[in-house]
Amino acid sequence: MSLETKDYLHFNIINEEGDCVKTIEGVQSIIPALPGDKVMECGTFLKRSEHPHIVGILHLQSKVRYGMTSKGKPIYLFEPINKAYPLMIAGCGEKGYNTNVIALVMFEAWDKGTKFPRASLQRILGPCGDLVVEKEMLTLLEEGDEDELE
Repeated sequence: MSLETKDYLHFNIINEEGDCVKTIEGVQSIIPALPGDKVMECGTFLKRSEHPHIVGILHLQSKVRYGMTSKGKPIYLFEPINKAYPLMIAGCGEKGYNTNVIALVMFEAWDKGTKFPRASLQRILGPCGDLVVEKEMLTLLEEGDEDELE
């Protein structure tokens, strides 16, 4: 069975035939599962599926840091545009940005007992509010939707 959600608050457990066998509200019984992961009927995580790159906002403006990477880079909150994914944290050593940025990350892991999953920064598209950057973000989101349909 696999996990399906649109907002990471309300979850459907889908069987192999594509039927919803159970609906769950709240994340506590779902963590550390992500959309598409294999789960038991009760929502307990079984096996990680392959996840595409995730587009979202890297909160460089926030004064809150979530630690440092092994390379000494600060770790920031990452907010996926696709609300089916939870908030994540990702390291970033980029300097010169005085605003939040739109970035592309790859899911890495969700360690037991941690609030947020870890993601690795793949690329910064540019500052939030930049029309060219936001168009590129929309293009990447549309490509991701096409990949899911295949």
